[in-house]
Amino acid sequence: MIFLFHSSIEKSMNKFKYIINREYSIRVRKRTFWILTFLLPVLYAGLIGFSVYMSMNPGYEKQQVTIIDYSGLFDNYFQDGDDIKFSYAESGAEDQILELMKEQKDFHLLVIPEFDINSPATFKLSSSKNSANFVEGKLKHDLATRIKDERIVKLGLEKEVIMQLDPNISINHEKVGPAGSERDNTDQSMAVSTIAGFLIYMFVFIYGSLVMRGIHEEKQNRIVEIIVSSVKPFELMMGKIIGVALVGLTQFFLWVLLIIGITFIGMKLPDLGVQNAQAGMDSFISGIATLNFPLILSMFLVYFIGGYLLYSSLLGAIAAAVDNQSDMQQFMLPITIPLIIAIVAMQAVIRAPHSPVAVWMSIIPFTSPIIMIARIPFQVPPYQIVISIALLIATFIFTVWIAGKIYRVGILLHGSKITYKDLWKWMFYK
Repeated sequence: MIFLFHSSIEKSMNKFKYIINREYSIRVRKRTFWILTFLLPVLYAGLIGFSVYMSMNPGYEKQQVTIIDYSGLFDNYFQDGDDIKFSYAESGAEDQILELMKEQKDFHLLVIPEFDINSPATFKLSSSKNSANFVEGKLKHDLATRIKDERIVKLGLEKEVIMQLDPNISINHEKVGPAGSERDNTDQSMAVSTIAGFLIYMFVFIYGSLVMRGIHEEKQNRIVEIIVSSVKPFELMMGKIIGVALVGLTQFFLWVLLIIGITFIGMKLPDLGVQNAQAGMDSFISGIATLNFPLILSMFLVYFIGGYLLYSSLLGAIAAAVDNQSDMQQFMLPITIPLIIAIVAMQAVIRAPHSPVAVWMSIIPFTSPIIMIARIPFQVPPYQIVISIALLIATFIFTVWIAGKIYRVGILLHGSKITYKDLWKWMFYK
């Protein structure tokens, strides 16, 4: 008897492994899998390259600004910069210059009227069609600075004394925790949280949809009727879910390796004239290094797998229950609403990661895969992580049990309009 029992279990496990291997091999061998796998790193490299190119070639020529000053306050005040060249014209030359501007590009005319420095003044700036927008901001700053200096002189004050009144304040921001003081890395944590939360949302949605479409196609093609003659419906559903999960993990690790490789190669390339940008990134990168990446990566995998298993089981059950795309979308919407709420609320959670709303959303299983991974970089208390994972696992087991009952009945049912009442009945079939 014991031998027969073990033999039965072994046969069941062999069938289960076969389904997993089948789902994995079929999807990995597809051309679309490899196209998507290599497409993301290529897009990443292209984005980095484009950013470097734009930093070196902003897309506009040096801006020409002509000044007509009726006030006499700005004679030879404006100084040429890397992006702007100033020139002065005689009073009354506006019409002539404006006529010439029609045939020019990257050209501006600033007319400064006579004005009282104690009263607001309106200045007129005319620009050719292709001119850069930053010119207005530059001129506004220079005009305000000159008027402020003149007001200081009129009041009989010394500019140096006024400048001394403005304190030069710097804040060394540190976080204090059980391990003592450490450098503040809030900006880096926010960046990692946003990326990790979005990736979880994208992966759960994409791979959960793959399971749903695969089951629906097999039901429509009646292939599943042949398959379930040799395996149990529940084994078939779980085999598909785990097989697609392995596909997702494979693709994710390939993305990580390729992106790391591209980043390493980019760092070894000769200087491209972006020293300033590189220098500005040093502080950010050093802050990134202070994050607990082993914890972040391990929790990412936990919540990716947990969230995927939770939602893919429900989506798979829906695909098995309905016959057409419109019905599938109808049942799919209530399931995906928590995911949508989580991704919308993620930015608010990142700004206040320890608020009551953030804590509860990171514990509720249907939103925790996104919200908790967004909170992890902000040093979440371990007990909250344990509770969140435990509830996620328990909810997954429960949803798999429900999905299995729906799948068992719905996978062989054709031609009927399914309602929520029908799904409720199927849960209690023996």
